Amino acid sequence: MTSREKVRKMLNRQPFEGMVIDIGGMHSDGMAIEAYMNLRKHLNLATDKVRLYDICQQLAYIDEDIVDYLGGDFMLAHRMRLRYGISCKEWREDTLSSGGKCWVPSELDPEIDAAGNKNIYVNGHLEARMPKNGLYYDQMGHVLEDVEEIEELDGYIAERFEQDEIDYIAEEVNHLYNHTDKAIVFGFGGSIFEQGQIDFNFENFYANLLLEPELMHTYFSKLTDAYLYNLKSVLDLAGDKIDVIHFRDDLGTQIAPQISVETYCNMIKPYHSKMFQFVHENYPNVKCMLHSCGAIFDLLPEIIDAGADLINPQINITGMEPEKLKAAYGDKLMFWGGGADMQIFALNHSLDELREHVEQNIRAFSKNGGYVFTQVHNLQANVSPETVLAIYETAKKYKDALG
Repeated sequence: MTSREKVRKMLNRQPFEGMVIDIGGMHSDGMAIEAYMNLRKHLNLATDKVRLYDICQQLAYIDEDIVDYLGGDFMLAHRMRLRYGISCKEWREDTLSSGGKCWVPSELDPEIDAAGNKNIYVNGHLEARMPKNGLYYDQMGHVLEDVEEIEELDGYIAERFEQDEIDYIAEEVNHLYNHTDKAIVFGFGGSIFEQGQIDFNFENFYANLLLEPELMHTYFSKLTDAYLYNLKSVLDLAGDKIDVIHFRDDLGTQIAPQISVETYCNMIKPYHSKMFQFVHENYPNVKCMLHSCGAIFDLLPEIIDAGADLINPQINITGMEPEKLKAAYGDKLMFWGGGADMQIFALNHSLDELREHVEQNIRAFSKNGGYVFTQVHNLQANVSPETVLAIYETAKKYKDALG
């Protein structure tokens, strides 16, 4: 059975032997480029074609040889302009902070200021900054932070895919479908909550949710209309080959949701629901997966009701224990991830303890199916090759039979 066949059985809750695995199939379970470079060197694999595709998170393009080595069953169909309007259609060689060479989008050309910070400008405005010796770009631009009245949104135009973007994604999907046996994830994004934080600035966004609901509904409607256009444009061309769409919206803190269940239902859920239901009604073979960091246990019934098929959760924070999540929602929701806690556990335990941790999480999440193994969030720059291999070699033991 091919990876694609196995994944489709899992997504449709059909029985099969073993477990499916993901590494780098979305923007929240990949590898920082430094960690990826170190892993390839450790495995004596070529490093001359390593590419940086997610500028903000500094994530590497996970090549098929690594996906195969780690037992992966998915490939990510990338967007052409994932961050800051920068196209990854053309590439140029660049140097990492460690001194290693990699390939970056040719249009990436940050300005370095007197303090050594790398600054990215969009239409003359500072959009993102990587501090000197930093590992990531921080969001700096907030295009709507001074907006207070609905009329001020008249000039706001949410990003709609241009035709070259649509064609690029469709070509990417077709290539992966025809040249690999992997299931295909479209890394869409489609954030409602997070995009509001970016556009309005965090403080204004939280205040507006409660004090200016009509302003925010007008904004969310404009945003969602653009997302639906983007989804339709891609799925009409390649929806028969895509298995999962990756949506993302970080809704939690380490101890609770960022907003109340009531506020989620009133302000965010209608737009999540509109997107998820659009996919279900028009492309029934495609599943909707939502990534959300944080303690969102109390929001999950509403996320399920909105139409999410899979959730990519953070674990071992308040209320987010694997056994609890699976017992409460495993019959209604499939889980993608939670295989290794990279925030605390992996950095503070031995490799043998990490292997046992992975096995415990697999046993919890894989009961009665509906599970994709991967670690919690992206493997960061300081994660050693030995740690990566301890996680995935443990998972691979269960790939053909859970036992």
